[in-house]
Amino acid sequence: MREYERAIADLSKALETDETFMPAYVGRGSVYAVQKEYDSAIRDYSRAIELDPKNADAYLAPQLCVRSKERLRSWNCRFIDSN
Repeated sequence: MREYERAIADLSKALETDETFMPAYVGRGSVYAVQKEYDSAIRDYSRAIELDPKNADAYLAPQLCVRSKERLRSWNCRFIDSN
């Protein structure tokens, strides 16, 4: 987990230097997604799309986050219903 925190800090620092550095948004979004922080991931991917509308990675990743959030919600409901 510590590596993820360091990656987010490094990418955030890069964005402080250049807030238009699209790869940093995609990278930080990916780290957030791995940590299941989907709202933060989607926010970063959305900013990446604003900066580079032709970037395929930035379009695909938010859809995966939304699907993951839906799955988690579904699993939580099943778990609660089974208790």
